[in-house]
Parts: sequence; C-alpha cells; structure tokens
Amino acid sequence: MKNSDNTVKMNQLENELYERLMELPKFFEHASNGEFLTYIIPGYHQKKRYNVIADPHDINFRTEKFMHDIYHATEDGPDGYSLTLVSRSSNTVLYRWDLGKGQTHTNPDGTEIFGSHMHCFDRFNKSSVAVKIPDYLDTYSIVSIVKMYLNECNISNDSVIFQEELV
Repeated sequence: MKNSDNTVKMNQLENELYERLMELPKFFEHASNGEFLTYIIPGYHQKKRYNVIADPHDINFRTEKFMHDIYHATEDGPDGYSLTLVSRSSNTVLYRWDLGKGQTHTNPDGTEIFGSHMHCFDRFNKSSVAVKIPDYLDTYSIVSIVKMYLNECNISNDSVIFQEELV
C-alpha cells in the first residue's frame, strides 16, 4: 500500500472519529447524575470552563471527556463570545463558534469571513477553516445561542440552569 493510501485511510478514520464524537450524547459532568448545574454566562473579559462527559452507557466512548469553554471578549450583547468544544483525549478543538458582527477570520485559501462564524474539525488545518453563521443569530439572546450551540454539540442541557454573570 502506498503512503498516500495510508494517509487517505488515516484521514477518513479521523473524520469518522470526529463525526462519532460529535454525534455522541454528552452531559455536563455535574449534571450527569441527576444534579442541576448552574451554567454561568461570563461577563466581559471572563471565561468559564465546563467539564463534559460522554454517555456512560456507550460501551466504546464512555470514558471520553471534553471541555466546553465560553469566553466573552467584548462588552456589548451577544457580540464577542466564543464557544468551544475540545476533546480531552486528543486535545483537539472539535467545534467552535465565534460570535459578533466585529468578528473576522481569514481562511487558508484567502477567503475572508466577516461576522459570526463557526469552525469545525479539519485534519489538516486544525480548526482554522471557518464558515459563516447566519446573521439572524445576532438577534437572539446569548442564552438562546448557547442552547443552540449545545444542541449542535449534542450536549444535554436538561439539568442546566442558565445564568448571566452580574458584573
């Protein structure tokens, strides 16, 4: 087998693993055993980290752990938030949303993205390729946006109470 064949198979395996990790039901660590978790949406220049675990009933992935971070970089509204899901086992960013009209990103091919955008795992670019998020999200509250993001990541928020941090 040629090296390029091995590389294609390796990339396919990694992409399949990424898809499986994203589809995997996930829970906030403290909310997985019936307890409620208070999810604090941070104030300006603050970051909060939440531990996330895989469904303990999944035989293949029950030990998989994740980090979910929310960072607030600017003062006004839902602008300037970054939401991230990282696989602890591979230390890889699986999914990230950068929110705000002032956000910009230049993709490796030179394409510029203006405004809110998302990053998905990319074997070669290590999450540096971005895709525009619809502008209508800018009209939603940050709590609604966080809930949408958690849903996209398949993280249950059934036992979660959302609270904006008072600054």
